[in-house]
Amino acid sequence: LIPETAWSFDLTQGDEVGIKSGDVVIGSGVYNGSNLAITLWGDNNLTAVSEGVSEGTPFVISYFDTESNAEFALEVETWIEGEATFTTNGVAVVGKFAAPVQLISSEMLSQNWPNPFKEQTTIQYYLPNEGNVHIAIYNALGMLMEVAVNEKTAAGTHEVLIDAASLAAGKYYYRMTTDANTYTKAMTVSSK
Repeated sequence: LIPETAWSFDLTQGDEVGIKSGDVVIGSGVYNGSNLAITLWGDNNLTAVSEGVSEGTPFVISYFDTESNAEFALEVETWIEGEATFTTNGVAVVGKFAAPVQLISSEMLSQNWPNPFKEQTTIQYYLPNEGNVHIAIYNALGMLMEVAVNEKTAAGTHEVLIDAASLAAGKYYYRMTTDANTYTKAMTVSSK
């Protein structure tokens, strides 16, 4: 159980809270603005197949922020009851969370900031491994306006500055293509 008073930061209704054992989700719920109860999936020891976690298995809590499209780890500062270990028919109640820590395990293209913009904007992106990155700006009709990045890039977080000097006011799209995926976001150049 996660009482409303446990959050040390603001969540948005619709953010998903997940409980994991390793990389396996063993329970989840959607934040609705108040208390949140999550049932964990335990293993039925009467079958040969593993359907969930076993008694005494540790777990971690994280949440997915729908606005930033990012996952954050949650460290529990205090427990009212129980702990971060699975117990059959047990109850764990969070007292207070510490500040969340962003988890990044895959490529990410962030929304440009500021948006809308008149003169310049910054696009941030993340690569978990070194790889080829191509970021291009397209107008609303799909015409290529500018190539902002086209190079092999080291793992980590990177920023590219976009200058609106050659862009008329209107809606544009920026697309990041990597060795593995393609991501697209919209941005707006306001009247100068």
